Amino acid sequence: MKAKHVSVLYGSADVGKSTTLKKVFALLTEAYPAAPFQNLNPPGSDITVIIDISGIFVGIESQGDPNSRLSVSIDLFKKAKCSIVICATRNWGGTVNTVKDLQPEFNIVWHHKKSEPKPNLQEQRNDEMAQTIFNAVQKAIIT
Repeated sequence: MKAKHVSVLYGSADVGKSTTLKKVFALLTEAYPAAPFQNLNPPGSDITVIIDISGIFVGIESQGDPNSRLSVSIDLFKKAKCSIVICATRNWGGTVNTVKDLQPEFNIVWHHKKSEPKPNLQEQRNDEMAQTIFNAVQKAIIT
């Protein structure tokens, strides 16, 4: 792997960004059951983890609210030599700027998480977006 990648899930509050990124983590641990991971926060509603997939470090931060720990997590991921970062941000502001500051070192792919007006479809939309991000990470791992 030569290039460094960031997959960003952005959107307004309460559209399922954190839930979706936890699903990405679940897909990664399912696909790579022997990959060790380090949970950097106590159990709670959001996750900060680093997964070692055959020597490629993947950092995941699901908290992307304004004034959240995103900038601290990004610093931790960089110190841990993560080649792939997966995170959440809002549509604009500090969290978006934190991610933009990773350029040009990282290639950034933005995934827009929209509100789902039909509650019965929210889980399906979260699953679909998690699969999209997982596929992007898989591609980044092999390139």
